Amino acid sequence: MYVCVYVRRSTRLRVLLPQYWSSSQRDSEIDALTIQDLTELLEQYGAHMFAEMLIQGNMTPEEAKDLAVYLRREMDFGPLSREQRFKPGVKWLPEGSLVTVEMANRDPDSPNTVVTDYYQSCPRTDRDSTIASLLVSCMEEPAFDDLRTKKQLGYTVSLNYHNYEMVAFSLTVVSQPAKNSVEKVEECMQNFVAGFCETLKSWNKKIFQSHIDSAIQERLEPDVSLEEEVGRNWGEILHSKYCCFDRHLKEVRGNAY
Repeated sequence: MYVCVYVRRSTRLRVLLPQYWSSSQRDSEIDALTIQDLTELLEQYGAHMFAEMLIQGNMTPEEAKDLAVYLRREMDFGPLSREQRFKPGVKWLPEGSLVTVEMANRDPDSPNTVVTDYYQSCPRTDRDSTIASLLVSCMEEPAFDDLRTKKQLGYTVSLNYHNYEMVAFSLTVVSQPAKNSVEKVEECMQNFVAGFCETLKSWNKKIFQSHIDSAIQERLEPDVSLEEEVGRNWGEILHSKYCCFDRHLKEVRGNAY
């Protein structure tokens, strides 16, 4: 996918989520909205809702329950059935398929182009998700060394791991076409991924174990702030897991590596 930085994620989700509206789609509709549209939406929005709450901090369980009851009473909304709730449904791209999305930079004066390659693997399981996360951590340093330092394709090289419903990762290079064409950047990125897969097969047990040890150590690190802990726990609620608020520890204890 060839996209500008600020719409990169939006473009990827537009491909993967059938009901997703990109920022450009929203921009094209906003001028046509009226105050009546907003009023009708607010009436519909408040009539039936599905609400979830996470409370962490200096509050007893009884106080938290009282707060939940108070908010529910004051908001006074009707129930939203399970069938009515939004279901994202990430697309499973056919094996071997290639989807290319090109978008112009919305800033005509910007000299930058962003090239992102997205690799989807399989429906998410805890074990596959952990393995994919380890793969990305193994690739990060070699990717930067090859694409940024040696080939000097662009000033930013990054890897991102995606585990919402599907296991996937993406490799991104921010470049300037005046120095390196999009075609050259894309070719180098694909060559790197293919070459790294071959390199990985040649790793001995000691090299691989060092990456596993680093991943385990990272998961055993305590949360440095309440905000970080809440963010991790809210992710479990957001993805409807609920029962695994200590997932990072269970991945280690369960020998997911």
